[in-house]
Amino acid sequence: MNPSRRAALRTAGLALSSAVWPTADAQDVYVRHGRLLFGFAPGAIGSTLGKEFTQLLASRHNPLFRLENITAAGSMRSIEMTKRAPVDGRTLVQVQSSQVALLPLVQREVPYDPLVDLVPVAMLSSYTWAFTVGPAVPAEIRSMADYLRWVAQNPEWRQFGATLFGSQGHLAGLMTARQQGVALRPQTYAGTGPMVKDLLAQSLAAGYVIVGNAPESFANGSLRALAVLGDQRWPSLPEVPTFKELGLHSIERPGWYAWYAPAGTPAEVLDPIRAAVQVTLDSPECQSLLKRLQQQPADTRGAALVERLRGEQRYFGAIARDLHIGALLG
Repeated sequence: MNPSRRAALRTAGLALSSAVWPTADAQDVYVRHGRLLFGFAPGAIGSTLGKEFTQLLASRHNPLFRLENITAAGSMRSIEMTKRAPVDGRTLVQVQSSQVALLPLVQREVPYDPLVDLVPVAMLSSYTWAFTVGPAVPAEIRSMADYLRWVAQNPEWRQFGATLFGSQGHLAGLMTARQQGVALRPQTYAGTGPMVKDLLAQSLAAGYVIVGNAPESFANGSLRALAVLGDQRWPSLPEVPTFKELGLHSIERPGWYAWYAPAGTPAEVLDPIRAAVQVTLDSPECQSLLKRLQQQPADTRGAALVERLRGEQRYFGAIARDLHIGALLG
C-alpha cells in the first residue's frame, strides 16, 4: 500500500469515535462497545480470530467491538440478529463463508438472504480444511488411499465429521464417497471444537477440520492430516497433498471469514469502520496473527466481496444439486 493511501485510511479510521459513537455513560458497556456476533462456540479458530482481531482494532482505533458467540439455530441466529439490528454501526457479524455461500442454498427456512440483508465490511482471512483422522484410525493409515481401504473394511467407522449440515466439509465428503464407491456418512457438528473432541475421544474416526485448529494435537500425532481441500497445498501444511493431486473429487474453493453490517447502514457510518478494519488488516501485527492461526490474508476487498459471494453461490449450488443435498431435507 502506498504511503498516501495508508495515511488516508489512518485518518478515516481515527475518525471512528466521532463518526459513529456518541459520548456515553461509562457504565453502559454496550453503548461504549460495539457487538461483533459470531455463530459458533468459543474455542476454535474463528472465535480466536474474532477476539484477537477486535483487540488489535481497539489498540489502533476507537470504538471497541466485543465478540459474542451466538450458537443458536445452527449458527444462523447471529446473522438474523444482525439483519434486524439498527443500522448505526454498533452491531456487526463475523461470518464463516459456509453461512452465506452454502446454508441459504441447502437448508430450509434460512432467516436471511446475505445478498439482500447484509452489506460487507471486510474479508479478514481465508482458510482450508484438512481431512483429519484421529487415534481411532490405526497409525499405519497415512494416506487417503490407506484410509479409504481401511474404512471399506471397517464400515462401523464410516461416519466423517463436518461443521454444519450442507457445509463445504459435508459436500466434500459426499463427493469422495460417491467417486470411490465407499459408504461414508456425514456426522454434522455445530462447530469444530466438538468434532475435534470426538476425534480425540475415539468416538469419531475422521472429519474435515479447519486448518489451524488443535495445533498441539496435530504436532503430537494424535490428529493426522491426510489431504486438504483447495486447488493448491496449504502454506502451513506443505507436506499434505490436495484432494485434486490425489485424483479425488472435492471442493476447490477456500473458506473465508468476513465482517458484515446490516443492509442499509449509511456510508457515513460504515466507511470509517471499513477504513479502520482495513488499516488493521494491513498491519504487521495482523499478519503475525494470521500466520499463527494458519490463515491466509484476505484476497478480496470492498464491493468485490459481493461478486465473490455470488460466484460461490453458483459454484456450490451446482455441487449441491449434483449431490441432491436438498433432497436430504425432505
